[in-house]
Amino acid sequence: MTVDKHEEDDATLLKALLDATISDAIVVADARGMILRVIPTTVRMFGHSAAAMVGHSINMLMPEPDHGLHDGYMQRYLETGRSSVIGIGREVVGLRSDGTRIPLMVSLGTASLRGEPIFVAIMHDLTLRKKREQDLAQARRLEEIAKLTGVFAHDFNNLLTIAMGNLELLQAAIKDRAQGELLQDALGAVELGAELTARLLAFGRRSNLAPERIEPNAAVRRTVQLLRRTIGKRVQLRLALGADLPAIIADPVQLQTALLNLAVNAQDAMPEGGTVVFETASLRIDDPFMAEEIGLDPGVYLRICVCDTGTGMDRDTVQHAFEPFFTTKTEARGTGLGLSMVYGFMRQSNGQATIESQPGGGTTVSLFFPVADPVTAADVRPENPDLLKGAGQTILVVEDDDALRRLTVSRITALGYRAIAAESAGAALRVLAGGPRPALVFSDVVMPGAMNGHALALHLRAAMPDLPVLLTSGYAEQLVDQPEQTRFPLLRKPFAQAELAAALRRMIDRP
Repeated sequence: MTVDKHEEDDATLLKALLDATISDAIVVADARGMILRVIPTTVRMFGHSAAAMVGHSINMLMPEPDHGLHDGYMQRYLETGRSSVIGIGREVVGLRSDGTRIPLMVSLGTASLRGEPIFVAIMHDLTLRKKREQDLAQARRLEEIAKLTGVFAHDFNNLLTIAMGNLELLQAAIKDRAQGELLQDALGAVELGAELTARLLAFGRRSNLAPERIEPNAAVRRTVQLLRRTIGKRVQLRLALGADLPAIIADPVQLQTALLNLAVNAQDAMPEGGTVVFETASLRIDDPFMAEEIGLDPGVYLRICVCDTGTGMDRDTVQHAFEPFFTTKTEARGTGLGLSMVYGFMRQSNGQATIESQPGGGTTVSLFFPVADPVTAADVRPENPDLLKGAGQTILVVEDDDALRRLTVSRITALGYRAIAAESAGAALRVLAGGPRPALVFSDVVMPGAMNGHALALHLRAAMPDLPVLLTSGYAEQLVDQPEQTRFPLLRKPFAQAELAAALRRMIDRP
């Protein structure tokens, strides 16, 4: 059998084009479900080498129950010619080599090759889309709650105004001391109701703000001076203020109230005492990964963090923390409006508020303000747009949050590395024990279980001293600082793609 030279050239060119431009995984399998061919994207997506996939059942890329049911699906198609997938596509779950699952959209086609049926599966990673959907659903929930509470607070304020006006008129006419005290109690209750509605209006972004130009470090210092006279003796207040920071436009009273609320929450989360760090820094958002993670448009922002060493919150609590009336405190200690007021103030100020927390690992609330002097999209292009790329080296990503782990894997593979993932320190150690050693371990600091990211790094330093470890954290550096002998390089969250690229290359290339 002779092959036309042009056909060979076309096949070579097609393979090069697929390898270079296709971001989806492609798998070609025979009628028995045995993999005949894969492209490099398939290798990166699933973590198996091409040799480990070719000649093996495509079931290896599926978790249960699809793993056990797939052969039956194929057999029924071959017998009947009927399929609910071919030419239609559907969402499925894929299984990576390290055991983690990835959401996929699979499009399946079939053809005949030398008289035998073959199947071509094109798999698109839905990780980023799923994360966007989750973030959008949470944002919509908060928006709907904000609208409802804003309307309620506005109408309730009108009723309180009537009540207060009538009580004040009665106050002038009442001479009896006992009756006057009762009236005073009623007025006090009305004032508390007014304060309650003010917080609801703040969450609903219907407050009357009086924004002005603010120097952030000066505002934070004033707040801390006030706190030093009122906060418990067991709580240490520390400052980590950036230099030469841009000014912001915000309501100074609402800003101070927000910072005081966060400090009081931090104190309540540290019944045995601890540390609260106020940190300021400027932040340049110049790539879509970073913008998506925070929920802001590209630009330059001023970030104020309030970070504590308290009891922390689990993931479900963090998801609801900004909602009004949601609280983990007893009825006598909280209304559940403090964080919702902070969130509403930030959104009304065209900024954003985020929470990073872990049970037993403390909490960091970050406030992102647009800077006072407008910054255009052109101004926030990275100084060096040519990202430092990898050369296929393997990086082990250790992150317990499913969405963030998948996003980090996507970011790393986009830089030309091969990424494998582990959801805990224990899972990372199992990956290291069962396969080739990666070029780098990239781990979050705060993770559940007996071993957090820093403990994992210390363990690897002792067991594999030549394996570099890069840590990442969203907490103020002062709270994750370690003595020199136990310190590791740290990439602060949120980070831009250029920062990630530089940090990975710096760690991998170091002697």
